[in-house]
Amino acid sequence: MLAFCALIATCLGLWRWHMKWVDSQCDLAAQITRRDGNVTWETWGPSWIHASFDSRYFQSIVAVEWHSVNNQDLELLCDIPTLNKLDIG
Repeated sequence: MLAFCALIATCLGLWRWHMKWVDSQCDLAAQITRRDGNVTWETWGPSWIHASFDSRYFQSIVAVEWHSVNNQDLELLCDIPTLNKLDIG
């Protein structure tokens, strides 16, 4: 029983860690959008997961298009580890 409880606690801890990452990605996307940038998302995982849960939990930022950028804006981009494409005007 103790091992089962430890396993459940570990799984819930990992899920919370993932949720914190999802929240930070959504916050970064909102900041970029407010500063006149465009964000492209990529979803991952099977389609039944997207139907069962909110798709935002299974997506990541892969591209940013930004035409007016300053140093503070560039610091935001450093916090996006999944960024594959960057278009800065």
